[in-house]
Amino acid sequence: MAAFLVYAAGPIRGATYDEAEGWREKAARWLAPYDIHVVSPMRGKDYLKTVGLLGGPSGTGGAPESVVANEKAIFRRDRWDVERSDLVLANFEETPVFPNLSLGGNEVQISSLGTAMEIAWADAFRVPVVAVIPKGNVHDHPLIRHGCMMVVETLDEALTWIPVMLGAAYDMPFVNVDRAVG
Repeated sequence: MAAFLVYAAGPIRGATYDEAEGWREKAARWLAPYDIHVVSPMRGKDYLKTVGLLGGPSGTGGAPESVVANEKAIFRRDRWDVERSDLVLANFEETPVFPNLSLGGNEVQISSLGTAMEIAWADAFRVPVVAVIPKGNVHDHPLIRHGCMMVVETLDEALTWIPVMLGAAYDMPFVNVDRAVG
């Protein structure tokens, strides 16, 4: 069993399976040498690889329900994952967009209410949160920022500091994680 658990929170609705899971797999590869295990809300949901966009614009539909992918199961398992984790990584770097027909079809970022809820749970359970919120992101809001221990602009920066924050490393130079984990 890993020394530390990090829950990987971030937008799923409006993303493909590969988009939703890709950055989580990158985080798992980067953190594994530090004995840090990344817990993904996408685990057990490989059947979603063929669905296309997950959740749709309204957050419903797009995929068949299963024992791990229905409203009650998602709510309870995600809450439990946050509660048992040593740290939550909330990544808003790749926030999905949809065309807004009322704005002439211009694309708008979709707010991730699920990830906001996970940050609130983490705060209530006193689990520290490292959030990735690029400038101009729809999630750059005081209630999100103040629910986090650290807010950075890139996933690479967050992955660099998580081992230090958990005490698995003591001095981390900033590195390009894409180059480090290929």
